[in-house]
Formats: sequence, structure tokens, C-alpha cells
Amino acid sequence: MGMALIRMIRADSYKAFLFHWGLYLFMICALNVVLYYQLRGEPEKRRRMMLLGFIAPLVGLLGARFFHVFFEKPSFYWAHPKYILMLWRGGSAYYGGLFGGLATMYFLSRRLKLNFLDVADRFFPLAMLACVVGRLGCLTVGCCYGTLLDLPLDMTGGVPV
Repeated sequence: MGMALIRMIRADSYKAFLFHWGLYLFMICALNVVLYYQLRGEPEKRRRMMLLGFIAPLVGLLGARFFHVFFEKPSFYWAHPKYILMLWRGGSAYYGGLFGGLATMYFLSRRLKLNFLDVADRFFPLAMLACVVGRLGCLTVGCCYGTLLDLPLDMTGGVPV
């Protein structure tokens, strides 16, 4: 079933885009549910942490796209600026998302009067899950593949190597 899902998603970049966006948004919601139950006795802190839990991952997505556009392929995007907003065509950088989310967490935690180290302890599992989702995105879209493999574990799915 897993390989069939990957082949179906690879068939159209829109499907891959929607699948991974949905997975990422599900992770944001799951993080906020966990925060809600962890901070039951502190309603004001819970409200501020949940606000941070919605804003930081979304700014992380923007940071990932920003780093890809301006540091990995700037010449392409200068020549074709209409592709900057076409997220379904792929292109994000994990370290851009990490820096964007981390900077947002730092500045918002200071603004919301939260201990940054406490915030970081609660949010870094999401950063690791975001890395997993990013790698799954690369696998299904076929942008980051390795070398040809002639073993039972190889994966083929319509993306030319």
C-alpha cells in the first residue's frame, strides 16, 4: 500500500503538495493538542504557547521557501519570478525552516514573556518531525534521490533518474 501511495502522489505534483501540506498542518494541530494537555493548570501560559505553536511553524515554512529561493537557486528565480509563489512545484530548505521557526520562537517567546528554553524543549520535536515530512516530500516528488539500486529494496515510481 505504501508504494502504491507514493506512485499515486508522484503522478502529479499537486497531489504531493496537498498531501505534505496536509501532513504538516496536521502536525501543527497535533502539537497544539499536546501543548493544551501539558499546560492544563496554566491557562494563560497555555494560550500563549498555543499562539506560538501556530505562528512559528508557519513562519518556518516561509523561511524554508525563502532560503531555497534566495540561497539555493537565486538565478532561476530572478529569471522566473512567477515561480517563487508556486510552492507545489517544490523547493524548500530545511535549514531555512529551522532558522525561521527558531527566530520566530525566540522573538515571540520574549514578546509573550515565556522562557525560551522551555519553549524550545516543547517545540523541537516538531522540528524533527518537520524534517521527516520534508524527506518524505523529497521521496514522493523525486527531487532528492540517490543512485540506482538493483536490490529488492529499490524504489521505482515514475520519476526518471
